[in-house]
Amino acid sequence: MHCKLHHSFIITVLISIYLFDCLHTQTNLTNNFTLLSSCRKCSTCNTNMHCNYTQWISISGLPMQSFLQTYWLKTVETKSDCLIVCRFHPQCKLYTHKAIKQEFCKLYSGLMENTTIDTNSTDHYVTGGRVCCCKFKSLFVYYGDKILRKFSNIIN
Repeated sequence: MHCKLHHSFIITVLISIYLFDCLHTQTNLTNNFTLLSSCRKCSTCNTNMHCNYTQWISISGLPMQSFLQTYWLKTVETKSDCLIVCRFHPQCKLYTHKAIKQEFCKLYSGLMENTTIDTNSTDHYVTGGRVCCCKFKSLFVYYGDKILRKFSNIIN
């Protein structure tokens, strides 16, 4: 029983490290982000994001000024959540709003992976956007020289 529990722990840790590392390396972010959704299939994302599975994340701060000027779509007054506003706008891939009150959402067509988020901004803003998830068809977990288990299509 102890051996089985030990193997289960190793598998969990390896999967967690793999998923975090892949998400982290696909964006120019610090690790202070918040997951807003689980990984979901995105049929229209393969064209410009080069992945089939995406999720929404947010982080405190603003994208660089050049990104804001280049990819700005529009500013929307809302009583709703900016994530919802962005998801229903076909070209929106990133949004910003004041951290305290989501009264106005600024929508952008650029991808979060194409900018750096300035987390030292004196204005308190939140940036949210869609990023690629880690998608893997199979993962072999090794313990010593033995294969413990094969996982297939681990995606929510």
